Amino acid sequence: MALGNLNALFRPNSVAIVGAADTPGNVGLEIMGNIRSGRFLGPVMPIDADKRPVMGVESYRDVDTLPLTPDLAVICSEPEDSPAWIRAFGRRGTKGAIVLCPGYAKLPRESKKELQDKMLEAARSNDIRLIGPSGMGVQTPLIGLNASLSETKVKPGRTAFLSQSASLFATVLDWAKSGGLGLSYVVSLGDAIDVGFAEIIDYLSSDAHTRSILLYIDSITDARNFMSATRAASRNKPVLVIKPGRRLSYDAASQSMVSRGLDEVYGEAFRRAGMLRVPDIDTLFDAATTLVRTQPIRGERLAILTNGGSIGIMAADALLDAGRLAAFTEETKRALEELLGRNWFRQGVVDLSFDSSPEKCAEAAAVLLRDKQTNAVLLINVPFAGVSGVETAKAVIAKAAKTNRPLLTCWMGVQAAEPSRALFNEAGIPTYETPEKAIRAFMHMVEHRRNQELLIEMPRSLPSGFVPDANQAREVIASALAEGRGELTEPEAKAVLAAYRIPVVESRLARDAKEATAAAVELGFPVAVKLSSPDIPQPFDVGGIELDLETPPAVAEAVLAIMGRVLKLRPKAKVAGFIVQRMGRMAGAAEVSLQAEVDPVFGPYVRFGLAAWPAGAPGTRPWPCRRSTWAWPAS
Repeated sequence: MALGNLNALFRPNSVAIVGAADTPGNVGLEIMGNIRSGRFLGPVMPIDADKRPVMGVESYRDVDTLPLTPDLAVICSEPEDSPAWIRAFGRRGTKGAIVLCPGYAKLPRESKKELQDKMLEAARSNDIRLIGPSGMGVQTPLIGLNASLSETKVKPGRTAFLSQSASLFATVLDWAKSGGLGLSYVVSLGDAIDVGFAEIIDYLSSDAHTRSILLYIDSITDARNFMSATRAASRNKPVLVIKPGRRLSYDAASQSMVSRGLDEVYGEAFRRAGMLRVPDIDTLFDAATTLVRTQPIRGERLAILTNGGSIGIMAADALLDAGRLAAFTEETKRALEELLGRNWFRQGVVDLSFDSSPEKCAEAAAVLLRDKQTNAVLLINVPFAGVSGVETAKAVIAKAAKTNRPLLTCWMGVQAAEPSRALFNEAGIPTYETPEKAIRAFMHMVEHRRNQELLIEMPRSLPSGFVPDANQAREVIASALAEGRGELTEPEAKAVLAAYRIPVVESRLARDAKEATAAAVELGFPVAVKLSSPDIPQPFDVGGIELDLETPPAVAEAVLAIMGRVLKLRPKAKVAGFIVQRMGRMAGAAEVSLQAEVDPVFGPYVRFGLAAWPAGAPGTRPWPCRRSTWAWPAS
């Protein structure tokens, strides 16, 4: 189906509404009222079998009696009738439909699935695209269209918002209206049986009226298309995302909390697609405003300019928790001394005197914006008697217009600061109520820049002389699968790594103390002994690791001690044996953890990182081990 059909959903010239009636609480009536109360200029045609007028507007008996073919149909009929209406509109030539059937949410899960299949078959066989079922509908403020269940209308803008959450749809509209934020499109996807995130993001990526895309995601079902769409969109405009549920998310169909893939995998997928993930709605719109209004930064160094020294230090503290202060060039230092004298901070913070004139503040900002080692400037203004914040803002805006480097501003105060903030907003310069919010905004710019670099990063080609023994790795894996196991033992995993020329510590699997002692003698001392149990993934949980064993008796004693702790702490655990490994001594080496798993959403992934043991775990020692070496093997 053509992506161009989405124009009918989001920018229609005419709308038909099924199920509208002059009855209190009628969903179709609410939709019609919301459309007619906006600035939408096209005809709105209600369909009613009894041809009763709706809100004083003539209604039509069915689709065939409509005076013209509508671009968009809003279906508010009984749920079981919706497939027939979709088919009728498709045959008439309508290209888009929003399904908002009352009572749909209360249907049993099996009935919903059967109904969804019928809707989708009707849509695909008649070339009509669907939003929903369920959800809240669509708003396109650019054309005054409010085909949604929310009466809240927002002004036109350059930011699009897509949501899987109906409750957040209404919340964001209210938030945007109260904050004066303009939106280009607001879409509640509902169950998204047809049109989903990927296609709408593709549509918005090439939409000239949209400069940033905001997403609220509960879960992704089509990871491949989603990643393709977001990677393409992120190259053109900022894409920001909220994804709640660190472990669980809400499934509207089953009305329960369910596992929807590992949150860390979602986070990494967002980063690799060039998106910026934020924790809440307030941060979502702050970050979008910042990224749209500023040029992309080329580095991560921020200069702080303020007329309040203590405030500057507080801002620097907030920055240094995650970012970097600018280090000025000698040329910049001389220019600042000539302008401000010798009493200004030199570690990325410039302290103006409290009574500095607007002209001096603006000139200092211009000096910092010219500095070659500064990537952005934060100007913090503290209100003082005798100095006009508005005049200072005007002077700064005039200087900032001559540079393309990012300038962030923070005019502290409440009512007295509002006129200055209004000037900055009008000039397209980001402005914040507190230094902490400004620093957070800068770190969003930094993270977005890093994610953009990941977006275009390509893996290096394999060395021409690298020839892994893939057959050996396949044999190890086939053997484990033949035994009905979904995981490799540690020796098996290391055999796979060795087949790909990844250095590993030589290991032996022993069944008892006698075999462990023999393995230690064969490997050479000192050795480490580790518990191998399918029921205990982390041996240190039960004191199942002993290090630096120098003699055969010490190995035998270690095996017995580990077994004693297992019997006491996990008496029902199956013990496969004991892994004996020669202690590795490499200066600067570190123990690492490498796991390969399959995420239910994004598929295979690799987790890699340091594998430090918890302090105080039974049978363990502080990690890293003594002096400048690490005890290796990796677990």
